[in-house]
This record gives sequence, structure tokens and C-alpha cells, in this order.
Amino acid sequence: MRHVFGFVLGLVMVPAVVVVPGWALPRLVYIAGFGGDFISVTGLLTVIPLVVLAVLVGVCLAVRRVSALACVIPAIALCGLTGSYVLAPELAVGALPTTEWGEGVTQLLMLGAYLPLGVMLMLPLFMPSRWRHPVDEEEGFDDLAEELAEDHDEDIPTPRSSRRGGPRHAARRAPEEDDDLAYGEPRAGYASHRR
Repeated sequence: MRHVFGFVLGLVMVPAVVVVPGWALPRLVYIAGFGGDFISVTGLLTVIPLVVLAVLVGVCLAVRRVSALACVIPAIALCGLTGSYVLAPELAVGALPTTEWGEGVTQLLMLGAYLPLGVMLMLPLFMPSRWRHPVDEEEGFDDLAEELAEDHDEDIPTPRSSRRGGPRHAARRAPEEDDDLAYGEPRAGYASHRR
């Protein structure tokens, strides 16, 4: 189920990682051209979407419970977009709209800025832990406790049945003379035998 959610999240990430930087680039260039900074209202309205995108990308990369598909799908889109520009620049640029964010995407595509982000998002593909079902912390401690209990039970020797003449029986038997002396008075049978 988490891979289905990761697949849907990856589809949502594709336009986000392509459009948001392309939309922000002309605005940042405009702010820099007039000697402004990101502390202004226009600058904050431009930087905040980039921060949200950075947090979303970081969560998809760092959180193990998120399926790797959430990163792999946008990575394939970014690398494919860069590859299409390398193979057919006019076709790749002509497919983009002539809007403000389309011009920003074109500039980033021409500069190869999407390729590093695509390579970074491709890394979870090579991590086997991102494809396995995560184990809850409590379940992990329970399994560890059960394994330790089983190992402890195996280390405890099982008592052997005592047989006449066996080690335990021999250990329990003591000389009759020592028993009589320990209690202070010899038994009658033992005394007559001694006489």
C-alpha cells in the first residue's frame, strides 16, 4: 500500500520539481536586477514555495517509510527532460509553454540545472531498505526480546533424571557413620554391629 501512495506522491512531485523552480527563477532575477533581496514581500513570496519544495524533497529522501517511488518517478522525469534537451533541443524547448514559468523552465533546462536534482532523487532506487516493509520499533524490540529469551532457555542445562547409583544419588548419599556422628547418637543397629 505504501508503494501505491509513493507512486501517487511521485506523480505529484513531477510538476512540483519542474514548475516551482522555473516559476521562481524569473522572479529572483527580477528582484536581483533591482537590487532587492528575499526579505522583501516579493522575495518572501518567491522563496517560500522553494522552501516548501525543499522540505517535500527532503522528506521523500530521508523518511524510510516513504516508498522510493516518490523519488524515482520525479528523478526519471528530470533526467528524461534533460536528456530530451540534449538529443533534440528545439523539440524540448518547443514543447514548453511560453508563460513566465515556461521561460524559467527553459532557462534551467538550458543550464542543466535539473540534472543534479534528478540524480539526487535517483539515490533511493539503490537502497534496498527503501523497498522493504519497515519494521515498527516496538515489534523490533519484541522480536529481540523473544530471541534473547530463546537463547537463554537453550543455555540452561536440563536436569537429568536421578537414577540409583547415578551422580546425583551418589552426591546425596553420605556415609552412615558420618550421619550418626552428625546427630550425636549412633543408631542401635549400627551400634550392635560395631560391637
